[in-house]
Amino acid sequence: MSLAWITYMLGVGTLLSLALFFMIRAWEKRDLEKKAADLTREQVEKLRVGMLRSMEVLHSIASFYSAQDDFSRQQFRQFVR
Repeated sequence: MSLAWITYMLGVGTLLSLALFFMIRAWEKRDLEKKAADLTREQVEKLRVGMLRSMEVLHSIASFYSAQDDFSRQQFRQFVR
């Protein structure tokens, strides 16, 4: 085999290796970005649900307060249990 043929094959092999490296790196980056986005979306949903629950409690306390002219600590304690 001639030296030119060996040099050509090494060049082609190097180019193919680099092309595959960059393709795989791009795939992995997209996969990581998707996983991060999914995790973020999941955490935001958990936070939203927690806030909605807290708001429901606050609204029910406000309704209890507006429904009664005067109430004792004991009545409030029973209400929040």
